[in-house]
Amino acid sequence: MVTFSHVRRNLRTCRWSGDRNDFQHSCLVSIIAFLGHSLADMRGLDFSFQPDITHPPYRPGRRCASPGNGDCNRSEALSFDIEARFCANGEVVRITQDQIDIVRQEYVNHGRPVPTREEFSVPTATTNFSVAEITANNSYSIVRGDPGGLAQDVRDEYNRLINDDVQVVPVGMGGLPPTEIVVNPGATIARVGALLDTAPCNNAPNPPDCDDMVMGRTIIAGPNGIAETEAVNRTTDFGLKLNSGWRNPERNEAVGGIPNSNHQRGGAVDLKPLAGVSIPGKTRSELFCILLTAGMRTGSNALSEKGPKKRNCNLSGVTHVHVNQ
Repeated sequence: MVTFSHVRRNLRTCRWSGDRNDFQHSCLVSIIAFLGHSLADMRGLDFSFQPDITHPPYRPGRRCASPGNGDCNRSEALSFDIEARFCANGEVVRITQDQIDIVRQEYVNHGRPVPTREEFSVPTATTNFSVAEITANNSYSIVRGDPGGLAQDVRDEYNRLINDDVQVVPVGMGGLPPTEIVVNPGATIARVGALLDTAPCNNAPNPPDCDDMVMGRTIIAGPNGIAETEAVNRTTDFGLKLNSGWRNPERNEAVGGIPNSNHQRGGAVDLKPLAGVSIPGKTRSELFCILLTAGMRTGSNALSEKGPKKRNCNLSGVTHVHVNQ
């Protein structure tokens, strides 16, 4: 005999995932299973619906204090009351969106492709970026994609590029032509070219006798024909600020992101060198260009920007480097 308690227990296993087909299927399986049947040989109550939440036309803001038609706060969860009746008995069960489906509903409201639940996760700290930094620019404790991992990869490459000169001739080798190149600069940096990080006679065995000199962007042996300059080539540990990683659609609109921004897919980060931290021999513009190069070598593409607009990294006013996964 089918009892109301059976229906109630099985109805409570129904769960709204943001996908009306998922909801319908889970409810049917739940209610039918206790009857000893399957969907293949029995069909129960069938209903479907999709929440219709009309979002105002896209109007980007400038920041959370002036959000346009976006919002930097967490969206409210939608709840639905479902009434089940069996004979003379009935019960109303309320289902409420969890954090993941609150976010997925934003994609529906904004007319964006809706990600699956599996695309979201609680982030973990990387070597140099904390969970607080990774989630700092959204109101949720989850993220889509892996913005922290991308930011860490860019930071690692940035620090490999800062001091990457190449030792061409071993220190101490003599009998060289005066113009023999002893040290070459490392990688070519976007907009500014290769940057020489080494000073002539760096770590020379006998500094008073060293006459190595700069020629162009290289260091040559000088009149005595001896290689006496040691190239500066080491991985540094200078920090970067993660301006923005994954953005939910409401925040993306609030801060002025474009409607199809890759930030909403969890596939982009905005980074900049830490303010107030100077690196010997490097201007701030050069640091932005090194960061841009690191982004280009790490991600699929990168660009330097002033706010939402592209700006060459060697010009003043650059605010961040945008890197796509």
